[in-house]
Amino acid sequence: MESFRDRFMAACTSLGFAPRIRATVDDHLVIQALVAAGLGISLMSELGLAAYVHPELTYRPLRDGPLRRTYALLWPEMASVQAVAAVLGEIRRAARATQTGIAAGPAG
Repeated sequence: MESFRDRFMAACTSLGFAPRIRATVDDHLVIQALVAAGLGISLMSELGLAAYVHPELTYRPLRDGPLRRTYALLWPEMASVQAVAAVLGEIRRAARATQTGIAAGPAG
């Protein structure tokens, strides 16, 4: 499975440079604390910023960033359960809204 780091390294290579990575961390709060302390920069997914953003940091979306694919894994017969179908529909709606740059608020 391709990781976020794999995609980052491939993007750097395609731009003709290799970043100097001194450490790697998987915890989103630790990453933000390290960046806030001036120890580097980081790329994070939108999900990684959803719960908390360190007050000393700012973030910007990448233009032409890599496409991220998200998959719902379920038993085939579960797709016919009304609640499951509703959740899958909301995920699709949010993905389309994100693709077009529209905030994905509650359906209404």
